[in-house]
Amino acid sequence: MNETKTTPVNFAMQAGIFLGFLGIIKFFLLSYSLIFPSMGLLYLLSALFFHLVVFYYARKFKRDVMEGTIPFFQAWNVSVLMYFFGAILTGAVEFIFYKFINPHFIASYTSKSINAIQEITAKLQEPATKAYLTEISNNIAKGGIPSPIEMTIAHIQNSIFSGIFVSLIIAAILIRKKSSKNNTPTTLSNEDSL
Repeated sequence: MNETKTTPVNFAMQAGIFLGFLGIIKFFLLSYSLIFPSMGLLYLLSALFFHLVVFYYARKFKRDVMEGTIPFFQAWNVSVLMYFFGAILTGAVEFIFYKFINPHFIASYTSKSINAIQEITAKLQEPATKAYLTEISNNIAKGGIPSPIEMTIAHIQNSIFSGIFVSLIIAAILIRKKSSKNNTPTTLSNEDSL
């Protein structure tokens, strides 16, 4: 029989499909969090859940493919690849949404962000923070509205970049050896010591 071994890339692609769908859910929760503030909390919970799913799949890779042991780089590599493939699928849906489904979304979201910053700035008493938020608002307004491809690439980069750092933590956890349950020290008998 020809038995093919699962490679880290194949495993990450398969896991990345599920992570891509989770990323799409995260995208819509974040996108509408300015309209429905409760979605901001749901977004934070889904972001935490997303990282836990990556950890679950990385642990599954260690257990099922690597037979219980995994080097640090391999654990880091498969985790980063999962973030990459999930980001690519999410990015494709984001681009379609920005370009074809709701082409005015980016302009609307940018405008609402500027208004939110200005409202917060108006309520602040501290001049340094007020000046900082005013500068942010002005820079957003001067920078113009990003194109759908710019927004999509920025989200893909952010997802991969954060995945690189979270994968370091995941890999560090995965390389730990399980402590044996029988840790009682054995004593030497007189015959063993001779």
